[in-house]
Amino acid sequence: MATFGERLAKAREKRGWTQQELGARAGIRYETISRIENGKHAEPRVYVAVALAKALGTTVDYLAGMYADTADSEPAAALAVAVG
Repeated sequence: MATFGERLAKAREKRGWTQQELGARAGIRYETISRIENGKHAEPRVYVAVALAKALGTTVDYLAGMYADTADSEPAAALAVAVG
C-alpha cells in the first residue's frame, strides 16, 4: 500500500502541479509538502491533510490510504459529496 506522501505526490503530479503550486493552492508551505512526499513527515496534521485534499479535489481518506484498493486510484469526486 502506498504511503500518504506517495499518494500526495501521485495526485499532485496527475494535475501537473509543482510542490510550490500545490502549496499556493492549499495555503501550505511547499517545504512541508516536500517533507511529506519524501517520507520525512509521514503523519501530517489533520488541517494540513484537509487543505491538501481540498486543493487536489480528492479526499483525506484517499491520501491516508484508509481503504485497501487494488488499483490505487483516486476516488470519484461524487464519493466526496456529503449526504444531506
